[in-house]
Amino acid sequence: MTEVISDRLLADIKKDIAESKPSSLLLFALPPFNIESIFKADYTTTIKSLDDLNHYLNNPPAKRKFDLAIAMLAAENTKNDSYIHLISKLRDTDSARVYLVCCVSDQITDKYYDTCLRGLGFRLLRLYQLQTSDEACYYLYYYDIYDYKEVPDWLNESAWANPDMWDKARW
Repeated sequence: MTEVISDRLLADIKKDIAESKPSSLLLFALPPFNIESIFKADYTTTIKSLDDLNHYLNNPPAKRKFDLAIAMLAAENTKNDSYIHLISKLRDTDSARVYLVCCVSDQITDKYYDTCLRGLGFRLLRLYQLQTSDEACYYLYYYDIYDYKEVPDWLNESAWANPDMWDKARW
């Protein structure tokens, strides 16, 4: 199965990389994806298998947090709990921002995948329809530790401490 990565998808990711200028980049791409030549830079670490990613995250050469991680995989892989755990670990401890690109080919996988990733705090940025197939498409999810959750209205300094009530009530 050879997939053609959408030019628009790659352009969007390259644009963000150019704007944010990460000092370190982790690429995790499983076959059929081959993005090593597309995102080649001196500050890039490329990993091509689940075992290699697992080993790297558990035994890094030097404990550091990547500025940006890009993971590309097929949606069928996410039904495997080991992928979900690695994506969670990548999100929680090893990268400040994560792009997750996935090729989805059926609606059942689509619903499972979307529910699972939204539960992990990822946001769907864009859907890319493949030109070679009407069913398959790429989903681009994004996670940023600094803005993964919208700030509620009540979370402000006036709601936390009400100076007007300091001498009037105790709770």
